[in-house]
Amino acid sequence: MKDIGKRRVIYLIAIFAAVVLIVLATTEMLLYQTAVKQQTLRLRASAELRIRMIELETEHQGSGKCQRQDSKSLPTIEEKVIGEIQKINERSYHGFTMPVEFVWGRREGNDIIFLLPLRHSKVKSVPFNSGLAGPMRLALKGQAGTIIGLDYRGKKVLSVFAPLNFLDRHTGIVAKIDMQEIRAPFIRVGIVAFFVAIAVILAGVFAFLKITNPMLLSIQESENKFRGLVEQSFAGIYIVQHKKLIYVNPRFAEIFGYDNAEDLIGISPIDLVYADDGATVSENIRKRLDHEVYSINYCVRGVKKDDEIVHIEIHGSRTTIKNVPAIVGFIIDVTKRIEDDEKLQQLAIAQEASRAKNEVLSMVSHELRTPLNGISGLAQTLINASDNGWLTIGYADGQSQ
Repeated sequence: MKDIGKRRVIYLIAIFAAVVLIVLATTEMLLYQTAVKQQTLRLRASAELRIRMIELETEHQGSGKCQRQDSKSLPTIEEKVIGEIQKINERSYHGFTMPVEFVWGRREGNDIIFLLPLRHSKVKSVPFNSGLAGPMRLALKGQAGTIIGLDYRGKKVLSVFAPLNFLDRHTGIVAKIDMQEIRAPFIRVGIVAFFVAIAVILAGVFAFLKITNPMLLSIQESENKFRGLVEQSFAGIYIVQHKKLIYVNPRFAEIFGYDNAEDLIGISPIDLVYADDGATVSENIRKRLDHEVYSINYCVRGVKKDDEIVHIEIHGSRTTIKNVPAIVGFIIDVTKRIEDDEKLQQLAIAQEASRAKNEVLSMVSHELRTPLNGISGLAQTLINASDNGWLTIGYADGQSQ
């Protein structure tokens, strides 16, 4: 009972934990995906705005300096535009709920040159084919879009990238947020939710046990009473499923000469009866399993473990166990009753024979009594006549008297 109670608690905790964790994980995943989509939209809108600002600033600086832009004026214009863009970035940086970094660069030979100071590194360039700065590399190839890839540090970031023509130079701009920054609030919420879930699980298990324990105790008591009745029954109780014995009580095993009921589990009932009665048992099992009849009572000869014949009366009804047809019933050892019946029959036959013998003797005695009485009377008359001298009786030796 204690082992069952412990297992029940463990199963309850496992089930509640699985349900809560699945719900939490699903919720976190959906919220995380939503957050990524929202940040992507914000980055895209911000990147488009920055690109437009750069274009306007370029046009302003270029037109204010001179109408003709030669190679000497380009660095000066570029520096001024970069300075203005830095100011724009500083003002817009605080408008995001997460730190956003804008990276602006161009390709020179086999290197990517960063035109703006990098927030997380002092490097000025990275090799174009190094695998780093993936979003910038795509932008410098003339592509635009959204990607989760590695930045110039090798950190995974959510980024929006686009090509940008600056004073007839091919450059690229990237707006990015570290994935770690996006995941951080969800990790914190997940940790808090985990401990809250543990508290909820323990409270739920406690409440569940508090409510169900009285019902389980009542069921357990009923089961113990029923099991006691079954185990101590004078009748052999059995359950047949798939044409095999799946349960027998001790009395059933005792009837067939077995010490342990477990020895009969998995045996076909046909193997426990006399060979000539096997067809009867098989047919009666089939009728119940095929729903031809609900219950059957009949008698057969059983064979005990030591091959001794025992007469048994079988009672069985159709049922369903775990959605599988089965037969449940009981058997009674009627060997003594049949032997007593045979003795009574023999006694009745003997009594009938004795009565017939008496009747015959009575009839023969009656038939013989009548002539004997006549003979006896005649003899008495002769004797009386002889005594009176009226009659002389002669004997074989010639003498008379």
